Amino acid sequence: MDADTTSQAPPASTHTSPGPQEQAAPLFFDLIEMAYGPNDKIDDVILVVKDYHVGTAITIRASIYVLAAASKVFRALFSDRYAEGQSLSAGRKEVHLEDPPKSLLILCQLLHHLPVYEVEFFDGTDGVLLIEGLVGFASVIDKYDCVHHLHLSSYALLHKTLHEYNARTAFQVKEGVAFAAAAYILNHSRLFKDMTRELVHEQSGNFRKQDPDVLQYLPDRFMEIVESQRMYIEREINSIITILVEEVITEACKTSKTHIIVLFLENLENHGFWPLTHTPLPAAEVIYMLPKIDIPMLLAEADRAGASQSPKAALAISVKHLKLICKGLCLDCLKDNGLCRVQHLRESVNPAGISMADWGMKVTAEEQAAADSAARLHDG
Repeated sequence: MDADTTSQAPPASTHTSPGPQEQAAPLFFDLIEMAYGPNDKIDDVILVVKDYHVGTAITIRASIYVLAAASKVFRALFSDRYAEGQSLSAGRKEVHLEDPPKSLLILCQLLHHLPVYEVEFFDGTDGVLLIEGLVGFASVIDKYDCVHHLHLSSYALLHKTLHEYNARTAFQVKEGVAFAAAAYILNHSRLFKDMTRELVHEQSGNFRKQDPDVLQYLPDRFMEIVESQRMYIEREINSIITILVEEVITEACKTSKTHIIVLFLENLENHGFWPLTHTPLPAAEVIYMLPKIDIPMLLAEADRAGASQSPKAALAISVKHLKLICKGLCLDCLKDNGLCRVQHLRESVNPAGISMADWGMKVTAEEQAAADSAARLHDG
């Protein structure tokens, strides 16, 4: 929230970093006046929020009833069972909290039905996504037991933030993990599946090198499952390339045009597909590049003779298959919620030799029947 939108604008000096011997006055946000007007008589509380890791602090004037109605944690905190509640009963309005200040401010703004914009999660200087801010926002909502109460508003804010992020830069795995963690904490199943599918698409190399401070919010099997899906797709890609190379070698030897083999392998190498021991490309890049492979004319001639399926058509089918088996993760299965809100199987395609339980998914009877039916049609 910009300082000029508050009822009491802090002096300009509070925006500068304090010196070693001085401490800046905390920014003040009057949510009561913003939401209800300066003349409304609302029982209020002053939240003094400090992050002791970085030393920043803000004060927030909020409605004690709004906070208590939405959050069992606030309700208990403001009761006589705790020192904070006893202090309020004695007429003192300040309650001191140790939380990321900006994240708690956004929580309070949402509870008071005040607007919050996606730019809150981007650095104002260079526009970089603030990962700790995104995950911190989700964890504060969870800490104060407001996940259910703010389900729609938190989804809208995350979705707008993701849209803004995609408009600013290309997808990065580090930011993708942060979005997945926030979606997992806030129980947004569709967003979680979409983000984990993107991670499978975009990740290459060792997934376990991600930020442990973010991964701690995700289930223990998260990295294992994403890696399993990514490695399965990598094996499928290697199989596609191997079959294509074998076809070229066979036809080249038949027609005594062995120089075609060298040219074709060079073509594959230029696209990053050869040798197969080469550092694996992200699945998204492979899906984009596969249709661009130049197919030798000798295979095209064999096609016209009816010797095999069109290589271009076969590649198109392979690309579609790669897209379909990139499933992502099911949040409801990982949390054992009982009812899954997203469909597991896309167009009845299930990877051969893979148990969906290995990918963190509990396939329903209807989904399994559809997969079995598709398999019988394929085999028949």
